[in-house]
Amino acid sequence: MEKDLPRELLDALELRQYHKGEYFFFQRENLKQLYFLVEGKLQVDYLQPNGRQAVYSFETPFSIIGDMEFIGDRVVTGNVRALEDSVVLAADLKLVNKYGLNSVPFLQFIIRYLTKKLYFASMLLAQYALSAESRLAHYLLERSNSEGQTIRLERRDSLAAMLGVSVRHLNRSLKNLAEQNAIRLHNRTLVIVDPQILLDVVVKRT
Repeated sequence: MEKDLPRELLDALELRQYHKGEYFFFQRENLKQLYFLVEGKLQVDYLQPNGRQAVYSFETPFSIIGDMEFIGDRVVTGNVRALEDSVVLAADLKLVNKYGLNSVPFLQFIIRYLTKKLYFASMLLAQYALSAESRLAHYLLERSNSEGQTIRLERRDSLAAMLGVSVRHLNRSLKNLAEQNAIRLHNRTLVIVDPQILLDVVVKRT
């Protein structure tokens, strides 16, 4: 962060802890701080007018929370809560405006992360024509690129909401992939045994 954030902003960062289940903010609130996730895992979701929950993403270190709102109109677009005990560095938005907007390295840093978010969102959108099993296989391959072969899954209802499938279809897909020896699953810990099988599932169902 030293090469990306202005010294004035680095010196003003506050270390904060959030307990599992605690919310950072809710949709339609005004953004007041920018957060940098140091430890833990967060869920970003949106409650639709019909009451249905749509999960945007699961954030792990080192994620930026509030970057889209910072660039946009400062109105929070989703709810953010801790899926496990988490530690963040918080930057007051007034200081971000004062020092960050005039810092080329900082703006490049934000743009790089926004690009990653755009890629992930595009990937999810492109999968809506795929089967539940193909979506899951693609998601697991993406996760393994950054986390390795062992993945700690989120709650089934949250994961299903993000993939745009029902919990029943998600459970069936997990069972099918396990029967193909592509994965090994114990409670919420998933081990990718054969990435090639996952890739074959994605390719064959596209």
